[in-house]
Amino acid sequence: MKTTRARRVSVALACVLIASCGGSVSPALSPALSPTPTPGPTAVATPTRPPVATATPTTVATAAPAAVTATPPTGTFTAVSAHWEEDCAIRADKTIVCWIGEAVEGDDGANDASEWTTPPAGAYVAVSASGMGGCAIRTNGRMACWGNNEFGQATPRAGTFAAVSASGNDTCALRANRTVVCWGWNNSGQDDVRAGRYTAVSGGGPQTCAIRTDGTLACWGYNKKDGGGTPPSGKYTAVSAGQLFTCAIRSNRTLACWGYNVSGQATPPSGTYTAVSAGALFACAIRIDGTLVCWGSNVHGEATPPAGTYTAVSVGYSHACAIRTDGTLACWGTYGLTEW
Repeated sequence: MKTTRARRVSVALACVLIASCGGSVSPALSPALSPTPTPGPTAVATPTRPPVATATPTTVATAAPAAVTATPPTGTFTAVSAHWEEDCAIRADKTIVCWIGEAVEGDDGANDASEWTTPPAGAYVAVSASGMGGCAIRTNGRMACWGNNEFGQATPRAGTFAAVSASGNDTCALRANRTVVCWGWNNSGQDDVRAGRYTAVSGGGPQTCAIRTDGTLACWGYNKKDGGGTPPSGKYTAVSAGQLFTCAIRSNRTLACWGYNVSGQATPPSGTYTAVSAGALFACAIRIDGTLVCWGSNVHGEATPPAGTYTAVSVGYSHACAIRTDGTLACWGTYGLTEW
């Protein structure tokens, strides 16, 4: 998503003053030989040329927006999806609400945040925020998408669906017949779905992973950063593709993560879990007792979740959101720390 960011404008001004001089000066004669002076040309003084004035270029800096604390809407919810600086959630009445952490500018400089955070009216059972819009599944299984559609990622496919995962510039979904379809930007092969039938799918941007009906994992797309697209063997019940790394829950409820690990985001804690969500440089999971644990980058408090018990969690870039057992939302970390 494009955020308001510092712009530097250099303005150079130059002013040149030009003066013209004319006339001549007669040579001086010796007094002894000088005849009676006769009027001659009057000497014209040559004016001093003023220096060329060049203004020093001035740099005008527009301050970058300050980070904004993640603050969710009030009410009770059944699903939540965090993505970069935009979040969406399904209310108890099955309507969708989306929000952002700060003012957002489009390519033309106009604030188009309303376009990205205004999903179509209706009742929904699943939602996935894309950072500049999102996609959701209606109660009849049909798909609805909104927001940025530069690569066709907000043009949903026909049919009925059981799950959806929007990852910014592309979208993947699990059809009712258990096949996966992806559309949008395909620069790394993240939309080149491997044949088969699946129970879950998750897009992380350059790579996509899904769980086959036999519980094994399949990943496709980018696979050049520490093997982010090469899943470990075994059987799994949940998967979440982050930015160049992926985490999944094994059938014994322990965690497995692989891929880019610069901040320790691919080194999960021990224990048993019911849900997991991978973001940019950190990840979070819900333990079997309902409490949250996060790991990886914690520069902005994104890996320090609030106390309590939860039923769902979703990780963005430098923030995350989760649904408490009472249905209310909790978000932590900060927005306003990325440029798109």
